[in-house]
Amino acid sequence: MKFIFKEGEKIVAITICSKHLRVLSLLSFTEGNNLDFLEDFLDLSKANLNVYLKDLYNSIPNCNKTNKIDLMIKEILKFDDLFSTLKQQQVISKPERVFFLTLKLLIKGCLNLETLSKKLDVSRRTVNGDLTDIKKDLESFQLIIESHTGKGVFLTGDNINRKRALSCYLYKYLVEERYLPHIFTDYFYSLFHNSEIDIFLCNDIEKFLTLSNMDNFFCNRELLKAFYISFKYLDDLGNNYDNTLEHVLKDRSVFKFYFSKFFSEHDLNSFYDILHSSLFKDIDFNEIPYFLNILKICTGNFPEETIYFKDHLVSWNAASKTVLNRVLTSKEENALKNIILRVGFSSKQKHYIPVQEFLFLI
Repeated sequence: MKFIFKEGEKIVAITICSKHLRVLSLLSFTEGNNLDFLEDFLDLSKANLNVYLKDLYNSIPNCNKTNKIDLMIKEILKFDDLFSTLKQQQVISKPERVFFLTLKLLIKGCLNLETLSKKLDVSRRTVNGDLTDIKKDLESFQLIIESHTGKGVFLTGDNINRKRALSCYLYKYLVEERYLPHIFTDYFYSLFHNSEIDIFLCNDIEKFLTLSNMDNFFCNRELLKAFYISFKYLDDLGNNYDNTLEHVLKDRSVFKFYFSKFFSEHDLNSFYDILHSSLFKDIDFNEIPYFLNILKICTGNFPEETIYFKDHLVSWNAASKTVLNRVLTSKEENALKNIILRVGFSSKQKHYIPVQEFLFLI
């Protein structure tokens, strides 16, 4: 859908995209006083920014025509309902279409391209082209897309990789939700917004951020929410209680081993109480490596480039020397290695969040 307006003797159509909405939001945030900031933040040239501003201005009903940008900005800021008006006219771009199909595939595990091409109002050939991009993107997560004639498209690969990918893409969705086209709301809103998520989970996350003195930057609320939804809410297979975070981390010495690097002694005690009374306590302990990487970001640290078993062996030997006055024997080292590998602690492929997976924020 397009805005149609008359410019002199010409009829001009405006195609509204998410960039228009972002420009409008930042314009309101800065009260129109810092266009250089908008250019830098949105990676736009001055000329391109002016085009978006003119589009916004011409989308205002019955506006007085002017060519002066400062006057346009004043009128734009006066029109309170412009965002919702633009939202109704927003079209989906190719990158957003690829994102939509990827997210749907990660959640459902399959796609009916014929049905979706009609819903997206594009040809089947266009959707097939999108699928090529999706295949390339998901290769980073060791996930494979298989097409079966007459049956549709199916996602294959380890479930842990699917959850890891979903967590990253869902994070992107939650960060960008306000600016995405309506088709995202139609398909995903009810999945990610209910009393469990919007009330109980959000309350738990606020406790994480405040009582545990976590950073309030880098959209950490969305990051923690994406982790829980991907690794528990949408993947709840009835985990064995004995293998939940609550049970395995009940012993404070075990808890301290995993989390002491992230918190001071006082914050560590607070986090222990919060975690054991939160929804996160029901997550499978096998997911703790991914959870630890999430916490590294939430506490202001990015994941290491590599995670090696020998790093943990050094820590265990130091602890053994302190408690037992000796280092681990080779037999004990092998037993420890088997345990750590079993929970995926040293598996970079399965439990690592490369920073490049968050490039959409740049």
